[in-house]
Amino acid sequence: MTYLFRTPGAALPHRYSGLAMALVAGTAAAVPQDPPAEALSFEQLSALEVSGVSKSVERILDAPAAVTVITSEDIRAYGFRTLGEVLTAVPGYFYFSDLAFGYAGVHGFAPIGSTNSRVLLLIDGFPTNDNIFEQALLGQEAIVDLALIDHIEVIRGPGSSIYGANAFFGVINVVLKTPSQVDSGAAAWLGSNRERGVSGSLSGGVGSETRYLLSASTAASAGPVVRFDPQPGLPQGAHFSGVDGSDVSRVFAKIMDGNLRMNLGFSERRQQAGYGLHGDVPGDPRSFVRDGDSFADVHYEGTMGSATDYVLRASLAQYRYDALIVDDPAAPNSIPAEGSWIDTEATATHHLSPHSRLVMGLEVRRDLRESLSQSNALLGTFQRLSLSDNRLGAYAQSDIDWSSQWSSSIGVRGDSNDGRNRADPRLAVLWKPSPEQVVKLMAGSAFRQPSVIEQQFAQPGSFIPDPDLTPERVRTVDLEYQAQVSPATHGSVTLFRYRAIDLISQSIVDPVSGAMQFQNVTTAQARGVDLSLEHSFTPTRQLSLSASFADATDGNGNWLQNSPRWTGRLALRDRIVGDCSLAGEALYEGPRLAFDNSPIAGFTSINLALSSVPRRGRWSWSLGLYNLLDARYSQPLAGLPRVTEPGLTARVGLAYTL
Repeated sequence: MTYLFRTPGAALPHRYSGLAMALVAGTAAAVPQDPPAEALSFEQLSALEVSGVSKSVERILDAPAAVTVITSEDIRAYGFRTLGEVLTAVPGYFYFSDLAFGYAGVHGFAPIGSTNSRVLLLIDGFPTNDNIFEQALLGQEAIVDLALIDHIEVIRGPGSSIYGANAFFGVINVVLKTPSQVDSGAAAWLGSNRERGVSGSLSGGVGSETRYLLSASTAASAGPVVRFDPQPGLPQGAHFSGVDGSDVSRVFAKIMDGNLRMNLGFSERRQQAGYGLHGDVPGDPRSFVRDGDSFADVHYEGTMGSATDYVLRASLAQYRYDALIVDDPAAPNSIPAEGSWIDTEATATHHLSPHSRLVMGLEVRRDLRESLSQSNALLGTFQRLSLSDNRLGAYAQSDIDWSSQWSSSIGVRGDSNDGRNRADPRLAVLWKPSPEQVVKLMAGSAFRQPSVIEQQFAQPGSFIPDPDLTPERVRTVDLEYQAQVSPATHGSVTLFRYRAIDLISQSIVDPVSGAMQFQNVTTAQARGVDLSLEHSFTPTRQLSLSASFADATDGNGNWLQNSPRWTGRLALRDRIVGDCSLAGEALYEGPRLAFDNSPIAGFTSINLALSSVPRRGRWSWSLGLYNLLDARYSQPLAGLPRVTEPGLTARVGLAYTL
């Protein structure tokens, strides 16, 4: 169990030249009014409740999964800027970016060229993965501001027994703040590379029951200089400026009335991509990606008698995507796409006795629209897709406390989609040899349907569709041990083994033309260990240490691409003067292989955040320095040279809470 938080940063020019030590508003006005949280005892941590594991509230100690919880205070203190950066605080997860989108790697699995389709992202229980790319948006393209988040439950391991497709390697359940937790206010920030932004929130009530929250933000950045170090295929290296700028806008509203909750959201992002991301001509500033989400989600909680709780949920969502790919300066490709869907669900939790419960649910999803087209000046419109689909899932889970030391959880979900039926089980056995220890043995399976892009995307001479792709599957076994080592120290060790079957990956199928295709790889597997240790020197000075080793190989025993064997994080935070806190973290990712199997060196980056706690009627401020030592490291791109990530970046912000 880990608890953490942070703010976004912008890139500073190389070696501090032109340093405009920005103003970064790390925390908008929607933040808690309490002083920094002090260390919790094991008993207090054990009493914390999560809702994302079983779609029903339960103590984190009893949850049949390995769970890491990141709080809003952690996000503020460490200055996390995106959901992806938050994931670096989770053992077994790592985060990387191609400068347009952010991606999550889990236990060594992070196929180059794929989207975030193997983790399921929930916003207050609403599944946000779209029906075009099946992706979870984790970078600057995310659909809600971090300042609105109360806590994040990161559930490691397969979740298809409850959630169906996309819960392949894990579930990220983002729980937003209620209107009562957010005070009205405004914030503004400036950062490196001409980053600037503003945000505001308004909360209030109507009558004695109805509460509302309105929030809006807009931000823009000129983007860093994009650098390619000398490497195979690019012996001289290269650098381009003015090709990675971005604009992001978000609007969010929450209305709560008794047991009824409604979330409304809109987001749009325009990102330049003139550095060869999609095969574009590097340096052409016309290349861009524009995407966004709109959603309405209604959630109702009720009870039937004294033993049954139920939840009814319905959502309507739309994902928009538009890209201009300048692969031919005279005839750039235009790729607009749109997906829309309705998702409805009913879940009931029946307490058979004080020591047993049954969770049951039914989910019906209708993909109203899955459209994509491609055109250019030479070929006209050469691809046009217009699809729709239905998905049905039913699940049940039985949890039993056999004694004060032993308990079990058995669940299964059946899914029907596109004429294909499948069932995915999950089993967990928990042993508590003492009040300070728990052992969890967990096994399960999950699946993921091929996305529209993976099956249908085609470009003459460069990309070949594969409508015969089959769903990929994974089977996992995890053994976790948690213990309160001393009154001030808590640790955990998790052993894991994953075996993925028919894993979908992007491959070169024609060495002469370089044409690519998404294909089912025979098998892939990962074995390793996650380690976590937390120690409180004082009630406000806390140390967090995590490390993960993952040996991920394909069916022939070859090391998987983009799979660092070692990842780790060392973090320290303290309250220094009054309401001011200082937090630092060192992140490590080991060596990995690029798309052409050339080696990419490992790296260590250090981040530093200094901030004050927002309070009503006062100003608050924040300062974030990211990649403090200006380390130069690269990330892999699909079929393209490795791109060097920005060096030292900074952000400073100012906020006022009414």
